[in-house]
Amino acid sequence: MKQKYILSILPETQQLSIREYAELEKGEYAFICEEIHDAEVFRAAMTSGAKSLIPIIRRPNMYPRQDFGERIAEGIIDLLNDESGGTSREIFINDVDAFNAVDADLDPRVVYEDDDDKDDDDDDDDDGDLSDDTTGDAIQVEEDDTDEDD
Repeated sequence: MKQKYILSILPETQQLSIREYAELEKGEYAFICEEIHDAEVFRAAMTSGAKSLIPIIRRPNMYPRQDFGERIAEGIIDLLNDESGGTSREIFINDVDAFNAVDADLDPRVVYEDDDDKDDDDDDDDDGDLSDDTTGDAIQVEEDDTDEDD
C-alpha cells in the first residue's frame, strides 16, 4: 500500500500537523487521520537526531513502522530547518519498498528453505506430532471434589 504524509506548520498556532493518506487507486489518496503536535517539542528533540522524533510522531491513531517513522522524522527536520519560508512537505512511502529491502538483505548464494517435518537435521520439529513422546502417557486433569453449593 502506498501512503502519503503531509507535514505542515499551521501559521496561526505554529503547531506541526501530520496528515496521513492511503492510496486507493493510482494517484488517488484518501485521508486517514491527522495528528497535531507542538513544533517546539520536535525542535528540542531534533538535536538528538531523527530517531529521537519517532516516539513523538507515534500516537494511537498514527503508528508508523521504524523505517517509515525515520523518513517522516527526516521530513519534519527538513521542514523545521527550512530557511526559505516553506510551510509543508510531502512524504511518499510504499510498503513494497519494505519487502524489497528485506529481500535485498538475503544472500543470493544461499538457499533458504522452510522448516518442515521431514528434516533430517531436526529431532524436534514444531509442526510434528504434539503427543508426549517421553512417557507415552496422556495428560489427565483431576476433577475438584468440593461442592460448588457450599
